[in-house]
Amino acid sequence: MPRLPAELLILVFENIKTRKQGNPKLRRPDLAACSRVCREWRAVALVFVFQEVELTVDRDFRRFLAFVQAERDLASFICGLRIWRDRHNNDHNGHPLQPALLFDILSALPGIRRLELSNVVLLGWPQSTSLPAKQIKLESLTFAGITINYQSRRYSHSHPFDILGLFCADTVKLSALEEGDPGWWATAYIRRSLLEPQAVPAIRSLHLISDQLPAVCFLLKLNHIYRGLERGTLTTLCLELSSYVACKFLFDDFLPQYGESIRHMCLFMGVVTGICSNALYPTSCELLKAESLPHLESLRLCWPRYHRTTRRLQEIDAFPTYAYSPHDIVAGSCEVVLQTIASPALRTLSIGIPFVHEQTAVATMAKIAPHVVKLLVQAKDAQHRFPLLQHVTAEFGHQIDVEVAAEMVRGQLPEQLLQDDFVRFETDHDLCTRKADCL
Repeated sequence: MPRLPAELLILVFENIKTRKQGNPKLRRPDLAACSRVCREWRAVALVFVFQEVELTVDRDFRRFLAFVQAERDLASFICGLRIWRDRHNNDHNGHPLQPALLFDILSALPGIRRLELSNVVLLGWPQSTSLPAKQIKLESLTFAGITINYQSRRYSHSHPFDILGLFCADTVKLSALEEGDPGWWATAYIRRSLLEPQAVPAIRSLHLISDQLPAVCFLLKLNHIYRGLERGTLTTLCLELSSYVACKFLFDDFLPQYGESIRHMCLFMGVVTGICSNALYPTSCELLKAESLPHLESLRLCWPRYHRTTRRLQEIDAFPTYAYSPHDIVAGSCEVVLQTIASPALRTLSIGIPFVHEQTAVATMAKIAPHVVKLLVQAKDAQHRFPLLQHVTAEFGHQIDVEVAAEMVRGQLPEQLLQDDFVRFETDHDLCTRKADCL
């Protein structure tokens, strides 16, 4: 049999992927079959087989720990670990994750760079085990819709603890699902019994990407009560503003402590206040303080991204009985941010407009266009505060042709903004996906 060099085998195996749109994944069964062809293929194929490992919560994690401890060569290939639970699968219920066991597994993976816990029920730290003094270093840490059950009757010998303190991750993403996160316990109880890890998390990029920000902020608030984050390391912050209470914590407590080092910020404007009896309540953005972000270099302001939230915007907008449309609220929040930010280092400003469906994108854009024009004019008027800002970019979701959307905006822009090339128009294919977290 002709032998291919390892470089060519790598190219071949990299292209054995599913044909699903969006984020194609490697086809692990096919790669496993390739690993059984010969020794040369096995050495290369196993790297891809074990590169990303996904485990459901009903798996025997102690058996998996024994495997990675015994097969160190294979364990060294694992770069990403995802543990997940299907909320609608009865076989997945009743299988909480013990954090001490998870820590032992991660400690046995020398090449681990990414960890994601999705819909997992997380227990407290066992009383019989001391907290580790050394953190697990990661590139990316994602908690998606996890539940913390510190008072489990089945596992009563455990304590609350700061789970963020177990990791040193460059990027931390905290998100929740639509169903919410039950099991959050009162702060007073946490203050009495929270176990404190020795090390302080050093996070460079923090993404709070949920339409249920209070639950998402819970882990961050637990950490904030005690040691907090390492000062001076946080440079990127992405928020989905969907709760006044949570934003009050972020803007009043969090940003004043860590905002000085933040250089890049992305805000997805949810309808955080709601509309009731034709009254517009104050938006959470009014809590933002100019002095909290003295060195901000790039700012991205976006309409709500999640399909459910965007559909809700359209449903509310269909009723003429309200004095203010939801787009008024979103645009008003963006205006408050632009009025508040005073960083002379700001050099990049963009406005993002995602859409749900191609069929409704044009109609939705027609309603949003006047608000976008108003924001662009406001940005031009504020240019004297931002000497490094040369232009503003309007980014549209892929569901609409960028030229169609641009014409809707250009037709309402003042002539001066069109002449000096202050406004630019682009398509962002990831604006409606989780990839849009990054600036």
